Amino acid sequence: MTRPKLKDVLIVLKLAVSTVLLVILFRRADVATMAARFRQMDPAWTIAALGVYGLMLAVRAWRWRLLLRLQTIDVSLGTLTKSFLVATFFNNFLPSNIGGDVVRVADTAPFAGSKTLATTVVLIDRVIGLIALLVLAAAASAMAWNLGLRLKGMEYVWIALVLFTGGLLFCLRN
Repeated sequence: MTRPKLKDVLIVLKLAVSTVLLVILFRRADVATMAARFRQMDPAWTIAALGVYGLMLAVRAWRWRLLLRLQTIDVSLGTLTKSFLVATFFNNFLPSNIGGDVVRVADTAPFAGSKTLATTVVLIDRVIGLIALLVLAAAASAMAWNLGLRLKGMEYVWIALVLFTGGLLFCLRN
């Protein structure tokens, strides 16, 4: 099969899979209750939430591009954003979160010339994201502590933050 025909077949296949998944989703969902919930939503808060979510996706794609550039792999931000949106779809609709990572590795490997390098970049991106989440949780626990709230188990967040950050620095020391 020629390259353009293969691309057309893949697009049709993607649309078919998306349609089937949406049909399954809507058959299992209570559409009337969903519609009632949508009518109750405040448009301003909905737009704000979508804006923040869009910003988060853009920042993550930008961070991914920076990590690739450190490996002298140049991929456009648009290409990475598209890949990230597809990966986010897979993360949201498949039973595990690694489906999206597989998409990101598959989309990056041709530019990297190596599946191993592409996998490493995606893995480092995941670890950096985890550290950022731990920093946020640690900051929130520190603010709670200052307000006199003693949150059970927050010391584990701090321990995880130190261990993951130390581990990342140890791995990247050379």
